[in-house]
Amino acid sequence: MSCNKDDCCQSDSVCERNEVPNDVEGIYESVDASDDVWGDSDGEDDIITKNSSSTAEIKRVHTKQGYLDGLSNAKESSLQQGFDDGYPKGGELGIMVGRILATVLSYDTELFLQCKQELIISKVLNKGYFNSNLDIEDLEAHEVLQKWLKICSDLIPDL
Repeated sequence: MSCNKDDCCQSDSVCERNEVPNDVEGIYESVDASDDVWGDSDGEDDIITKNSSSTAEIKRVHTKQGYLDGLSNAKESSLQQGFDDGYPKGGELGIMVGRILATVLSYDTELFLQCKQELIISKVLNKGYFNSNLDIEDLEAHEVLQKWLKICSDLIPDL
């Protein structure tokens, strides 16, 4: 049922009996076309730009993380290879130092304290004794070991 303004309504927009007014077209004429929900607007471009920049940011973060993970894995694998190559060499030096310490201790306690001070790991593995590949080029050139090997051979002539 439609409203006839003369019968019930005193205002153009509201009917007292909640009926639709006869002049509905007048209502739509006052609506601004820029308020169209489904129409094109500049706001969509802003949303697309924001989404594009956030997608680019996510891609940048993931690329950086992937790069860092790759570096970390490469370092770990080369570190492991270096450890595997160097372990036997370090073991040989450790056995040699252990034999020197045991020999000196069995003959002279005071000399043992001096030997122990001079054969600390930082002196035995001083980088000056190693080449660029971390190999001992000449064990005869290792002054600290040679000194104590000589002392041991003096203590035990058969060594």
